[in-house]
Amino acid sequence: MLDPKGAKCHHLRNELRDIDERFDIAFDYEKEEYHVTFNGGPFAKVKYGEVDRDLIADWRHTVWLNKRGEILDYVDQQNEKAEAEEDRKLSNMAEALARDIRRPLINNYLYGE
Repeated sequence: MLDPKGAKCHHLRNELRDIDERFDIAFDYEKEEYHVTFNGGPFAKVKYGEVDRDLIADWRHTVWLNKRGEILDYVDQQNEKAEAEEDRKLSNMAEALARDIRRPLINNYLYGE
């Protein structure tokens, strides 16, 4: 059962309503998690203790991007960054493997080992 007054929901509700009046929050004691709604629909479920300033700031940023119509551009940028990071990791791993293989090949060629 959801309790709109449980686990300091009133404090979090104030924070969320500073972002947008359409936010609401309630606490589920069985699952020990917050249920955040936006405009009457589900927005997020967050475990007790995982709601912090960074999460609230992230939600604030998401709502701001959505209001400006820039949310899809932001998601595309984040995906590009993630892909670039993955490419760097693969490139670094390939370079490290090449260095590891190079020395035994040189030794084998020069010294017949």
